[in-house]
Amino acid sequence: LFLPQDVPVVYVVNKNGMVDASTTYAPGMDLDDPVVVFVNGNTASAAEVMTAALKENGRAVIVGDDAERTFGKGVVQTIRGLT
Repeated sequence: LFLPQDVPVVYVVNKNGMVDASTTYAPGMDLDDPVVVFVNGNTASAAEVMTAALKENGRAVIVGDDAERTFGKGVVQTIRGLT
C-alpha cells in the first residue's frame, strides 16, 4: 500500500544460514503522503515486520516511547501475497 514495487520487505536467515528474502510485488497505491506508525510493547508479529519495512525503506516515521520496545516475538510466520 505504501511502498514502491520490488523493494525489500523482510528477509529471514534460517539456522543453516540460508536467506529467504521477500520484496513488494506491486507498486503501492499511496507513495507520496506522509506515514506515521505508532508502536509500543504490544506491537507484535506482522505489525513489527510492516513497521520495519516502512522504516527501512524511508517511507514512515516511527513514533513510540523510547523506553518501550515492540514485543519482538522472534518467530516468522509464513508470508503470503494479498491477491
